[in-house]
Amino acid sequence: MNQNDSTQENQLQKCIQHPENDANYFCIDKDCEQKGLCCDKCINKNSHFFHQSLVQKISDLSGTVNTLFQIGEYLRDLGEYTNALEWYDQALSINPQHIDSLIYKGDCLGNLNQFSDAQKLYDQVLTINPQNFDSLFRKGECLNYLGEYQDAQKWYNQALIMNPNHVGSLFGKGECLTLIGLKQYDLVLVINPQHLDSQYRKGECLSYLGYFLEAEKCFDQVLVYNHQHVESLFRKGECLRKLGRIFDALKFYDEALSISPQHIDLLFQKGECLSSLGLYADALKYYDLVLLINPQHINSLYGKGITLLSLNQNKKALIVFKLAYLELTNHPKIKESIKQCNY
Repeated sequence: MNQNDSTQENQLQKCIQHPENDANYFCIDKDCEQKGLCCDKCINKNSHFFHQSLVQKISDLSGTVNTLFQIGEYLRDLGEYTNALEWYDQALSINPQHIDSLIYKGDCLGNLNQFSDAQKLYDQVLTINPQNFDSLFRKGECLNYLGEYQDAQKWYNQALIMNPNHVGSLFGKGECLTLIGLKQYDLVLVINPQHLDSQYRKGECLSYLGYFLEAEKCFDQVLVYNHQHVESLFRKGECLRKLGRIFDALKFYDEALSISPQHIDLLFQKGECLSSLGLYADALKYYDLVLLINPQHINSLYGKGITLLSLNQNKKALIVFKLAYLELTNHPKIKESIKQCNY
């Protein structure tokens, strides 16, 4: 670090108006005359909102760039994205290739819905380091938000080459595929509004994205032409359940079960609904129906165990949880539920 950097570093940790005092507070108002760092005296004279000391956060950093970047990080963590941008810009004015400042400036722009500008920053990082994982993933995210789903997939794929288990990239890629599917189904439905497979698949996509009211309408369209379409009855019930309309959901599950009485997903979800309503004895019947068809159905074993616990039948619940544990030892809740049985 040269003498100039050392001097600037010290100035950043001193109050602008009272340089004899340490800057114990940070003002997030970009128009504040203190220009950011200030001391206890300033608080009594200024009504701006101050955050607690940054001195400890930056005292062990070397170089002005790292200090400016850390202040930007502090503001970004507080959700002060516009103010954070100014500090990243100051860091980049000194070192235009400071990768962390480029990446997190991009994040701030993304949080401000400026995805095109954010994407350019990730491109800069990838020019410096083509293998920068964070920028590969974040560029995919920007393209996803911009509706460029095919291109977004390419960047998610590059991220997944580096980390095949990266949840964000896997989810983003799945989301893009879903949204691409939606566009295709809409094209089909413009040509043929009665194409039931497209209506159904569109409903599935919308449901996956959490648009349950819109998905429900798609399933309704299918049921207009085929009122015995089991999967549409089931999926409409699912939408209603997720919208909190449990009794309405049960009606559609029952209608579907009258057509397909051994439909495992229907039986299980009906059990879940009944359990959520406190109808534990009835719920048990449906979990048992699933387990007659598939004795290793983990979710039904778990649901049955939880329901038995609710009925204070801890010994029976313990047997069920142990069966579930044999099938899936890494289930996040089974171990905890076994402990509950012993109380």
